[in-house]
Amino acid sequence: MHQNPAGPAVPEKITAGHENPDTQVPVVVERRTSPLHTTVLLAVLGVTFGFVFWVADQIYAPLHLALGPFGSLAENVLAGAWIVVAPLALYIVRRPGVGILAEMLAAAVELVVFASPFGPMILVIGLVQGVGAELAFALTRYRRYGWGCSCSRA
Repeated sequence: MHQNPAGPAVPEKITAGHENPDTQVPVVVERRTSPLHTTVLLAVLGVTFGFVFWVADQIYAPLHLALGPFGSLAENVLAGAWIVVAPLALYIVRRPGVGILAEMLAAAVELVVFASPFGPMILVIGLVQGVGAELAFALTRYRRYGWGCSCSRA
């Protein structure tokens, strides 16, 4: 294991095609990410999903009216658009705190750039959603990044 001058080494267990044929023990391959790479990735996710949040906001009101007495179902139909960025960021970067940061950045972009109809409350909503995603991964001590952990936060 050697150090990367751009940032700390992040070990990742890769088992497909990298197994030792004698012992059948997975080989640990290191994945190196620089802080700049992580920052740019989070910025791209934040801006992209800030726009996705804004689009979901624009669809929410007409859908709520169209469903009439079942208007509260509109929120459930669109919920996935609002809660996907934190688990995605955690799955890609695999560092504690990234889910909260990505969710808050996306909420801030939605508020400042796209003028969210929900106002500054969107920052509180982003914080709660980010903490919810972090909690699911923290319960596994940031060791499991599969579908079960990603979906359990919803």
